[in-house]
Amino acid sequence: MNKRKTFRIAFSLQREGANIQKVDTINIHWYLTQRAIDLLPALKKLLKSFPPKKGRDFSAFAMEQEMMSSTYLKPNDEAWLTVAKADARPGIHDVGLELTPKKGLPAVEGGATLISALLTAGWQPTTFETIEKRSTEQRKVVLNEAPLETKKIIFKLAFQRQKEAINIPPEVLQMLANAKFARWGFCHVWYNPVILRSINVNFTKMLFGRKWQPCQWEITL
Repeated sequence: MNKRKTFRIAFSLQREGANIQKVDTINIHWYLTQRAIDLLPALKKLLKSFPPKKGRDFSAFAMEQEMMSSTYLKPNDEAWLTVAKADARPGIHDVGLELTPKKGLPAVEGGATLISALLTAGWQPTTFETIEKRSTEQRKVVLNEAPLETKKIIFKLAFQRQKEAINIPPEVLQMLANAKFARWGFCHVWYNPVILRSINVNFTKMLFGRKWQPCQWEITL
């Protein structure tokens, strides 16, 4: 039997401009529809163990955080935020810059490489939760196309330094992050070093089973 060849290009957060010392948290988000979860019994079980919370509107949250932080911003932080807001998506209050291309990285591994790099560098998994939110295709909003609003379940794994570690649920490593099980259609990386002091790594469009194909990209520190 011929094995499928895997061709991967490493996308380095630091090489793309992220100053890891300026962030407190690195969040990994896996976005799935309820239909996709229903096809995967292990993820259905995981969702029952971690019932989803209602997600907040990001733009409102970012604006609230900016107002709370504005008094304490240094001049260089204000300058960075000005650049980020100038590059913001129409109708969205962005307080960060996207490190990935505007259309995201295609055919990407689900985070196993990044998780391994974080653990090696001394970052600890500190939070795992699920979030339910209405997701609008903001890229279509930018292009003045009719957006499709769907309900998404977000599986969130957060890493921090010098914090007490939690056990990562095995389903995360076996399914969501595992390139041997699935690949993800797109990954978007958002760098928010001033207001939120975070990096968000967002995986969308999970492909598995018959639709699975070798990954082209992997994310690393």
